[in-house]
Amino acid sequence: MRHSVNAEQPMAVPESTETTEVTSDSADKLYTPVTVEDVEFQSPRKKKKVMEDKNSNASSSMPEEYQHVRCSMQKGRPEYYEVVDKLKSCFHMSQNQAEAAVVETANKMFGRNWKYHDEEAEIDVDTLPDKKNARRVGKCIEATALSEIVTEVVSGGCIL
Repeated sequence: MRHSVNAEQPMAVPESTETTEVTSDSADKLYTPVTVEDVEFQSPRKKKKVMEDKNSNASSSMPEEYQHVRCSMQKGRPEYYEVVDKLKSCFHMSQNQAEAAVVETANKMFGRNWKYHDEEAEIDVDTLPDKKNARRVGKCIEATALSEIVTEVVSGGCIL
């Protein structure tokens, strides 16, 4: 190969070139058509493991509707969101502090086994909802409260 330092001369030219001829037989070995059904799509995020509550504490003196922090595997209790929002707005707690207050109170005072939400852990009816959901529902609660205030002011029931 010749190498050039000067910009006017060609840079690198191979002294010999070998070409490989591709035949239809070798092309078939290199390329295999794939259909959509053959490909298993995987999301970039890890899938959460979901586990049902098999050992529910049925003999507990606590009513069934308040034994778990979730109504179902997909839905958190509305009361949980209301309490977290009240702790944040009235008592100026952070999201983590409000969640810790709910979990520790339920576990220590009422004998529950509630857990914090963790991306890698299994999720059951005693696992708190994700922080994103609590923030989203908190914004909805705030909007509803502001709407009620506006309705009260407009109807003339409240004089500022």
